Amino acid sequence: DHVIDEVLVRMLSVVEAPSGKPTVDVSCHGGIVAVQRVLACFARRGAEPVEAEQLLAGEHRSLVRTEAAGALIHAATSLACDTFLDQMNGALDDALTRLPWDDARAVRQTLCALLATVPLGTALARPPSVALVGPSNAGKSTLFNAIARQERVIVSATPGTTRDVVRAEVAIGGLAVWLTDTAGQRESACTIEREAMERARAAGAGADLEVRVFDASAEEPGALAEATARPVLTVLNKADRGLAAWTREWRDAVPCSAVTGEGVAEVASQIVERLVGAAGYEAGRAVVFTARQAERLREAVGRLDEGDGAGARASVSECLGAVSS
Repeated sequence: DHVIDEVLVRMLSVVEAPSGKPTVDVSCHGGIVAVQRVLACFARRGAEPVEAEQLLAGEHRSLVRTEAAGALIHAATSLACDTFLDQMNGALDDALTRLPWDDARAVRQTLCALLATVPLGTALARPPSVALVGPSNAGKSTLFNAIARQERVIVSATPGTTRDVVRAEVAIGGLAVWLTDTAGQRESACTIEREAMERARAAGAGADLEVRVFDASAEEPGALAEATARPVLTVLNKADRGLAAWTREWRDAVPCSAVTGEGVAEVASQIVERLVGAAGYEAGRAVVFTARQAERLREAVGRLDEGDGAGARASVSECLGAVSS
């Protein structure tokens, strides 16, 4: 045997432990390797590992709170941390347990308001993907660097500089986002560049939001402006060079200059709004953050619309998912 770490050990009695069972807290040094070594040491002596959610289930009265505690462990931003801490402390639980079931209309309004928070909650639980796509030399890489606030991508005036998909996790407005820079689309390209363009199209197709970047000072783009079922944000970059006449027709597009920084904050703001809507964070606010919760609450609304109050109440109870200790 040899020393693998120096830890702090705290014994908790049945009364002290949140789970109501004798508990030993072991605090080891941070870092995945140190933790794995300590866990392996316990395993060699007969201990069996469990998932964090299983352990937390004994500490909370509902499945919602347990899910919130699990999400809190993986929170990537302060906003996510605050939101999941609120839910762990009962924000969503309280909103559901206090529904006025003698007033079906009020219950429906409350449930619909909760369902409006689903985009925010699920985005905080699983960082969404945002792909920057568009023609070559539109300034996608410069915009990527401006949003990421670091020089992650080589920038050049030569078309086709970006030859692969570049990905980085960035925080935008408190939201963790996987931001992707892709190769520019153009007609004349070598074999390697065509492969890069194919990867770019795949990245755009698989993204939660496609940000189409165009050179606002150049000629009007063609095929890349086509409609799609995916959420899209159009950005008119290089606005510092002047806006071409065709841009007047693009009323929903956001003008910016990735070089000077003008308009980049608005681009970031629009990315967040396209992903999660207008629902912002309010301390103590109830937020729905899992597909399971959303499914049960949509089911409850549907049953209310059918006049099945008892069924709606059962769906809400399933959403709460009481955990037996």
